[in-house]
Amino acid sequence: MRAPRHLGSYPDRDLDLQEALEDGFVALIASAEKAGWLPLEAYQAVISLAEAHACADLSDEAMRELLDLLRRPKRT
Repeated sequence: MRAPRHLGSYPDRDLDLQEALEDGFVALIASAEKAGWLPLEAYQAVISLAEAHACADLSDEAMRELLDLLRRPKRT
C-alpha cells in the first residue's frame, strides 16, 4: 500500500488514501463474491465493520468530526 505523500494534512489526502485502499477493497469484494456473497451484501458488511471499528476507536468528539466528514457531498 502506498504511504501518504507526507505527514499531516494536505489537499486530497483523503483521495490518496482511497486510491491506496482501492486494490485491497476490490480484492476483498471479489473474495466475498467467490465465497457466494452478493456484492451489495459485501459492501454493507464493509460499511458496518468500518462503523463498528470507528465507534470502538474514536472518542465522541472525533466521531462527530468523522460523521460530519462522511455527510459532506462526495467529490466527482
